Amino acid sequence: MMISSTTPRSGNIPLILLGSERVQNLDPTLEYPYAFSTCNAQGIPIVETVSLHAENSQKSIALWLPTPLLPIAEQPERSLTIVWAYSSWGIGNGTIHDPTFQVILRSRPSRPAGSAMRFTSKAEQVFQLSTEVAAPNPSAFFDHWVTTIEGIKGAGELAPHGEDFQCYLRVKLPARASGSPTSIRWQIHGLAVDQW
Repeated sequence: MMISSTTPRSGNIPLILLGSERVQNLDPTLEYPYAFSTCNAQGIPIVETVSLHAENSQKSIALWLPTPLLPIAEQPERSLTIVWAYSSWGIGNGTIHDPTFQVILRSRPSRPAGSAMRFTSKAEQVFQLSTEVAAPNPSAFFDHWVTTIEGIKGAGELAPHGEDFQCYLRVKLPARASGSPTSIRWQIHGLAVDQW
């Protein structure tokens, strides 16, 4: 879905998991994603990870976002807010890499329309609409954390008009940095856009 109106949009958006890196096991039947869509005890949709305590590198997931079109000069207050939590926290003598968040735009060639005989471009392109924002490193377990990304560019600033856009939030998941953490499970509880 693409927001085509020039009217600023604000509010919560659905948690749609577009993709998750997968655990590589010797037996392909045991392969499963690092993150999956589920519900909490109250039936509220969330995205949750498998246990990450033994992962030495940060794996990525992608969550759908509506595509912002207006340039940042016309929409300077545009922001994305992420509500997240650790559902299991056993650091012990270890340390972890913090999760990071970044808004990404994927631009794919549009199909020819009408009498057009060519695609608008020959290759898929990927653009960064925001800087990569690191979540705070908690010193203890808390129910919820909130991270906000600001200064998000519009698709029209970077990609040719007529392209098919797909915007998403790339999340680099927590991972072991040192020592021997015993349990790290992580969740996203909500996404909200402002002045989108």
